Parts: sequence; structure tokens; C-alpha cells
Amino acid sequence: MKLVMAVIRPDRLEAVRRELQSVLHEGDHYRITVRPVEGHGREEGEVEYVRGQAVRARMVPRLELTLGVNEAFVEPAIDAIIRGPGAGPTAKSVTARSS
Repeated sequence: MKLVMAVIRPDRLEAVRRELQSVLHEGDHYRITVRPVEGHGREEGEVEYVRGQAVRARMVPRLELTLGVNEAFVEPAIDAIIRGPGAGPTAKSVTARSS
């Protein structure tokens, strides 16, 4: 069994979940956990105005997906996560490790 972890935008969760369901069978092939996380990369947070001052949020809300996947389904799971939200070449890295 492998542990697959990915960080996605919150609005893309349903697309990724649908894609995973189409590729993987729920039988005994995967288990999923979703956690809210905050962080930043190249993007910057949205500008908010507080008392007339522009304030940029340092951390951007994201969701961390953790999937426990049978070894035969690791590559289809990673492909589904990348393909799900239509991320294309801008997709963030997805990691898989033995557990």
C-alpha cells in the first residue's frame, strides 16, 4: 500500500473526487482523507481592505488530500488527481511513498 498526498484548491475537490471515483473502485483500492491547510507558493493572497489599508493575506487556503492506495492503483490515482481539476501543466507535485 502507498500513501499519495496532494495539495489542491478547495473549489477543485469535487472534480478530483469524481475523477478518482471513475478511475478507482471503492472496493478495497483506496481510502481518502481531506484536511484544510494554508500555505503559499508563487501565488500571493488576495488583497483585502481593512480600515482603508490594503492588506495581502500571506497564506492561501488549500486542501491536502491523503490517499491510501493499493500499489497497482498509484499511477492511475496520481493521473486522476492531476487530470481532475483540469490543471494541465501547472499542476503542483504529487508525492507517493510506501507505508
